[in-house]
Order: sequence, then structure tokens, then C-alpha cells
Amino acid sequence: MEKKWSQLIRKAGYNDFQSPFLREILDTLPFSLFIADLDQRVLFVNQTLLSKIPPGDYIGHSCKKLYGENCDTMLCAYRQLQKGHTTCLFNLKGKTRKVQSTYLYDCHHEPWGYCEIITDPNEIDAAEHILKSIVNGAPEGVFRICYDDVFTVLYANGTFSHLHHFNPEDSDFLNLTTHLHPQDFKQLRSEISKAIQRKDLTVTFEARIQCTDGLVHWFNYSCGIDYSNPSPIISGFEIDITAQKDLEAKLRLSEKQLKIAFAQTNDTIWNYDIHTHTIKQSRFSIRQFGGPEIMRNVPEGQIESGFVHPDSAETYRQLHQKIISGNRKSEATVRLRHQDGNYEWERIKYRVILDHSGNPIKAIGISKNISAEMRAKSQAQLDALTQLYNRAFFEERVTAYLCDHPNTQRHSQAALLMIDLDDFKSANDSYGHAFGDEVLRVISQRLRSCFRYNDLIARMGGDEFAIFLPDLPSEDFAHKRALEVCKTLQMPLYGVTPHYREYQPSCSLGIAFFPEHGTLFSDLYQNADTAQYNAKRTGKNKYAIYGVEMSSESSSSANWMNKEWLMDELDELVYISNITNYDLIYLNRAGRKLTGIGNIDYTGKKCYEIMRGRKSPCPHCNNHQLNPEKFISWRNFNPHLDKSFIMKAKLVPWDGVLSRMEYALDTDIDPEISKQMEKHR
Repeated sequence: MEKKWSQLIRKAGYNDFQSPFLREILDTLPFSLFIADLDQRVLFVNQTLLSKIPPGDYIGHSCKKLYGENCDTMLCAYRQLQKGHTTCLFNLKGKTRKVQSTYLYDCHHEPWGYCEIITDPNEIDAAEHILKSIVNGAPEGVFRICYDDVFTVLYANGTFSHLHHFNPEDSDFLNLTTHLHPQDFKQLRSEISKAIQRKDLTVTFEARIQCTDGLVHWFNYSCGIDYSNPSPIISGFEIDITAQKDLEAKLRLSEKQLKIAFAQTNDTIWNYDIHTHTIKQSRFSIRQFGGPEIMRNVPEGQIESGFVHPDSAETYRQLHQKIISGNRKSEATVRLRHQDGNYEWERIKYRVILDHSGNPIKAIGISKNISAEMRAKSQAQLDALTQLYNRAFFEERVTAYLCDHPNTQRHSQAALLMIDLDDFKSANDSYGHAFGDEVLRVISQRLRSCFRYNDLIARMGGDEFAIFLPDLPSEDFAHKRALEVCKTLQMPLYGVTPHYREYQPSCSLGIAFFPEHGTLFSDLYQNADTAQYNAKRTGKNKYAIYGVEMSSESSSSANWMNKEWLMDELDELVYISNITNYDLIYLNRAGRKLTGIGNIDYTGKKCYEIMRGRKSPCPHCNNHQLNPEKFISWRNFNPHLDKSFIMKAKLVPWDGVLSRMEYALDTDIDPEISKQMEKHR
């Protein structure tokens, strides 16, 4: 019996000894057994041998530790193995012991270790009985088959007979070919034949068996090949994998149906791995969006690369954050860059896949191109001439905001601005509707330049416009926007039409604040319109706030407009800042162009942040040296703007507050003027 086990173990590879089932069998054998590598380091000791030697940690140590006082005798057995002798008899403590040694080979027929089985000849019969009990009780089928014409079954345990629904007493039990599925027999014989020709020690295969219950079952076989007989003997284990095969077939069918379904649509599908923050694109997705099959660092990588439109960046980020936070599903509509470089609207829906413990591991994303739908929706929302929001959609959006912010305790949380062009009707009647339409388009473009991306701008009809400013940082913000509108709209219409010299545009503007002047759209609209009428009645080209006396407000707004208008016409950089908290109050057009910021981007930011790129006040700041009587001048190199300037600064009253005015002349623009200024510092 130990010879059979020696042959079986010899055919097993290193990985086979990691099998819990095989190690359990070796542990229950009645004879002593250990396995070592070629450097005589112990890899495995079965429980029978461990029970006969002193307790200790033997794994990874030299076999000499395992041999103990029998070291010389056992080393002699290993030397015999090296000479080709596999069996030796020794007298250990007055008892005869047989040591069976065998090399262990890998799939390339290279020895990777050896096994020694130590037995008492008198215990062989008892061991044979125990071994049969173990094998018959194994959950896998155990068998020995002769590689002949009919695959004669030499041995089969009870599990093998049960799995095949065989009766060992039937005459055809020994003939395995009568049970093999016809389509598998030729392929199986071919695979085993090739393995034998290569002198492989192991072979694995799958086959279908026609069982006596009338059903076809799938089995997986893991076998060793014994070449010591005229006909090779195949010994091994089998496992019924019918349920697994059925599941695989259902998955393939489901996959095929899904592919057919997706082929009929423009939808794309991808796999989002929550733990690695990667997206695996399908082939159709790659054709649609381009890029690599694996997208990494999701979502930030796609935002930084421009795959996601900047306006959709935060929405795309929140889409994935919901999944990471534990939501089972997440949806969003964003603009993504397609293979042709154009951005298209995509509606993305994620559904989460959980592991066996209920933890999210992946999410399946389905993206649908809805650009046509969005264009149709946009056309229903926009004014055809100006491409601003139309009146109906503007009222809907403003009403939705007001409903989401009921009973607010904060003053001036939002503002509604009503704008009416001054003297537009007479100009339109005089120069024609084509002229009027072109003016309205130009005015619309100028309005866009004055406001934030989330402000709502609409053409209410004719030459009347409305702007809704949500989430105001302060009431002063609305004042500044109103001034900016008045100043921007009154710029000449150079080259717009042949009659640009005859018509000087301007506007009258009214402001109503939410919630002070109303909590309903109708109230805010009526009150802002009333304020706008007051501005037009008291002189035009100005703005008014609902409920505020027009005389003082009109004067104040005119002063503001005149100062800003004049400084915007200068080629030199001019800015105004608060001398206490360094807030940047005003930056003229030349300064906005030089620093690369928009009309309103500097609101609430620090002068040292915008002008110097610093996070704290400049160490050489001379606010304490300034006075309202005269300018202080000096030469300065600005590393943030990479330019040299002649600087002049003084204190000036601005909107009732003493502020710093700084004037900067770029020395590279006009060296001669620079020299003259330097001379008269």
C-alpha cells in the first residue's frame, strides 16, 4: 500500500500539496510521512510522524532536526535515494522499519523535492483498511483507470460510483467509454495521448458523463499518470461541476442577450471599480469616447484630462462620490468629450454590485447620449434671437429657487434685476428691425460678460431683459453688477451696424431683493419693474433699488459709474483696495486683462492674492505711509506678473470709505514715459 501512495505522491506537483483535501488525507495515514525540498528543508510532516517525535517547529528547518537521534540512519536513506535506491530497511530502536523514498517532480519533469514514508511491515494490513475507509469517505470521486481501448476502471471509491450512479456489480461499470459523452471521447483520448507522449506526470481535463439516472453530468478530473505498467495507469480525483457549467451557460446567454440589446441602442456600458477608482470601458464605449480601456483615478483623472466638460466637473465628481459614500445607485447628466473631440450630453446611471458581505465593490454604468433631447429642450427654453432664456423658463427657474428657500431669515439672499433699453423703440423704428435685432444680440452678449455662470439671464420680450442673482455674497454685489451693466451697455456700438454713430445705447435698471421685496416671483418682478421705471423717469442710464429714494441713489450710482468708466479707459493698471482687510474693491480693464481674470472674479478676494499671487499681505506693504494729499512713487518688479512697473499710490475716498488707489505703469510699454516718471518721482 505504501508503494501505491509513494507513486501517487511522486506524481503530485508542489501546488497539489497546498490542497487541504490532500493534506488532510496525508495527515490521517497510519504511517509516518514527511516531504522536504532538495536542500533537505522540511515542507510537510503528517500527524502520524508528529505524534512520534518531540514537539517542535519543524517546517522550514533542516531534516536533521526532524531525524533527531536517528539522523545518521535517515541520512543514509537519503543517500540511497540519490544513488537510485528507493527502499531501505533499518533497525530503529530494536524494531525493523522500512523507509520508502521518492523524488517529487514538477510538470517539466524536474525534481523539486522528495518524500519519505516510514512504515512498520506489521502495520501494513491495518493501514490498508484505514486508507480504504478514508478514500471511500472522501467527498470527491477517487479512481484508477487503465489507459486502454475502453478506459477500464481498476478502482473507484464509493463517491465515484455515487456521482456516476454506477452499480459496481454491473458488467459495464468497468468500461468507462460506455458512459462518456460521444463528443468528449475523441477529445479526451487525444488530450491524454498527448500528455503520455510528452511523459507528463499529471493531466487535467473536463468531460461529460451519461449517468444511469438518464442525465448528463459535467466532471472535472485532476490525475497523475503512472508509467510503471505496460499500459499507463491514470489515478486521480473528480468533482461534479454540472451546476457550475449550467451557471456559465446562463451567464453566456445573458451576456449575449445583453450585447444584442445594447447593439440596438446608442447606450454605452462600463465597469467602475470602487476600490481602485478605475473604469473599464467596453469596446463600444471606446469607439464612442476613445481613450484607454482602463481609465484611472476616477473621477479626478477624467476632469483634469478634459474628458469631462468644465461646467460638468462638479456634477461628475458628485456622481461618483455618492457611490463611494454607499449609495446603491447614482444618476447625473453631464457633458463628456467624444472621439471626434466634441462634447455631448450624456445621462449616466450607476447601479452598485455588492460582495457576499454586502459591501459595495463595483458599479455598472450605463451612459445614454441625450444631446438631441437637450438641444430640443434648450430650444424650448431659449429666446430664438438672443439665445438667452425665454420668459417662461426664466420664471420657472426663479420660482423653483424661491420654493427651495422659503421663510429665509437672511436679508438680500437673491436679487431680481429688470433692464429696459433707453430710447430703443425710436431707434428701431428709425433704422429698421434688422438694426434692432443686431443691437439686441450685441446687448445680450454684453450682459453675459457681466454675470456669473450660475446667474440667470433672460429676454422678457422686446427690449426688456431680466437677471436673477441667486446666493448673493452681499447686497453690495448686486450694486456692483448693476453699475457694471450700465457701464457696459452704454459702450458705443462700433462697427455693429452702419447706424452705430446715430444710436448711443444705455439702459435703466431696477433691483428688487429677496426676501425683503417679495418671496414670490410675481412680487419681485413687479417691484423690480417699478424700480426700473423710477430709474428711467428720473433721467435714464442708471439703476434704482425698489423703495429707495431716487435722488440720492441716482447721484451715488452716477458717481460710481463716472469713476469706473474713466479708469477703464486708461491703458495703465489701476486698482482700489481696502486698507484694513486688503479686499480688492475695483480693478480696471487694463488690470483685468493683465491678471487674466474676468469682470467679477476678483470680488471678495485680496489685493495681494490677485496682484502678487501671495497668500498673505506683502511684507513691503506701505498702506501706513499713504495719505490723501499726494502720491507715493517707487519702482517695482512684480514676479507674479513678470513685469517691472513704476508704481504710484495714495489714499482716496471710495464709496464713503478711505481706500488705497494704486497706479502702475508698465516700463516695457513706453520706456520714454517711464524715464520721465522716474525723473520726477
